[in-house]
This record gives sequence, structure tokens and C-alpha cells, in this order.
Amino acid sequence: MISVFPPFELIDYLYWVLATTLNVAPEVFIMFSDLLLLFTGVLIAYSLQQLLSDEMLSEFGSLNSRLNKGGVPSLTVATLIIIYWHVPTVLDSALLNFRLHVIMHMSLLAAGILIFIGAAFLGGRTRKMAAILGCKAMGIFGVFLLVTSGSGYNRFYSIYPITQQAQFGLAMMIMMFVFEGLLVPYWLFKYFTSVTLNSS
Repeated sequence: MISVFPPFELIDYLYWVLATTLNVAPEVFIMFSDLLLLFTGVLIAYSLQQLLSDEMLSEFGSLNSRLNKGGVPSLTVATLIIIYWHVPTVLDSALLNFRLHVIMHMSLLAAGILIFIGAAFLGGRTRKMAAILGCKAMGIFGVFLLVTSGSGYNRFYSIYPITQQAQFGLAMMIMMFVFEGLLVPYWLFKYFTSVTLNSS
């Protein structure tokens, strides 16, 4: 049996088909879905920023500066939301309960919005460091899932077979390398492009 969670949404059926066809744990596709929800939240916040008038942006900016010192509160809340929904017992419940499933998705969208709001306070280098640390955290957790899977009995996510947990951990490690492989060359390209333009 490939999957143990009920398909609540149309996308879940797609995950089930892909998981069955490729013989891959559906949790791998759920991880991509979570990242997509965070990215969608960032895009929603960016779109709202473009739609608001200069006066409204100014008022929101001053309010944000007073309540969200240095972006730390919003980034902290976003991080706690992401961690909370991936605690084993909480994630298990969310995958087996439709209401929690929806709340989880809405929370991750909100986390993406909070990340965009908090990132506005960070400098360029700090944003890069935060992105790298996020990738490393994902990779380290992936290694942990692989190690606990290799023990043969210590399953971190209790409702999943050990093989699925191992695939989940491996996918997290691969995504860490993919993200870093895309981000670092892009940053280097932007850096050397700006240096060339400034020198000319």
C-alpha cells in the first residue's frame, strides 16, 4: 500500500496517482505542496503590495515598523507555524482530518505572507543567510528521517511505513541541494553583474 491518508482534495488524488505510478511515498508530494503554499503566500503579499496606494503602503509601513521590530515577530511566527504543522502527531492528525487539513493549508499561506512582511526588514546579506539556513534545516531534518528509518523501528511519523519516511527524508536532502544549487549561482551572477556595471 502506497498511501495511508485519505484524499481530501483534488490534488490529493494526483498525489496518489503519482505515488502509485512512481512507487514513491505521497508525503514527498505533500512536501512540495507545503512549499508551494508558502510561495503562494509570498506572491499574495507581493501582489497586495503592488495594488495598494502609496498612502496605504505608507500607513501600513509605519504600523509594521512599530509592531514588527526588525521583522523578528512575523518571521518567528511564520517559523513556528511551519514547525508546528510538521510535528509528527499534528501532521498525522491534519492528514486524517479534513478540517485540520484546510486549517493547515490556510496557516501555511499566512506563514508565506508573514515571511514576505518580515523579509522587508532584512538586508540583502541577511536574506541570503536566512535562505541558506532554511535549506540547511530542511537537509538536516531529512538526514534525521533517514537515520531513524535506518534503525528499523524508530519511526518519527508513526502512521507512515518506514520506507516512506526514508523517501521523505531523502527528498528533503535532495531539495536542499537543488535550492542551494539554484540560489548560489544566481546570487553570484547578480553580484558579478553589478560589479561589472559599476566598474564600467
